[in-house]
Amino acid sequence: MPTAPLSTSDAKVDTQIFWIRFHKEILAALILLVLGAIGYAGYRFYAQHQEDAAAALLASAKKPEDFGQVTARYPNTAAGA
Repeated sequence: MPTAPLSTSDAKVDTQIFWIRFHKEILAALILLVLGAIGYAGYRFYAQHQEDAAAALLASAKKPEDFGQVTARYPNTAAGA
C-alpha cells in the first residue's frame, strides 16, 4: 500500500524530514567535496614547489650543462621551457 508523501505546511518540519531522508547522501557529498579540495590544494602546493625549485635551479645555472639539467629535471615548468 503506497504511503502519502511526507509534507507539511511548516518549513522547519519539512527541513527536518528532508535531513532525515537524505542525511547520508548529504554527508557523502560534503566528504567528497572536502577530499576534492584537499587533493586540489595538495596538487597546487606540489606544482608551486616544482616551479620554485626549477626557478631556483635556473637562477643558479652558469654553464650550458646547468641549463640542460634544469630542462631534464623540470620539463613541465616555465623554467624548464
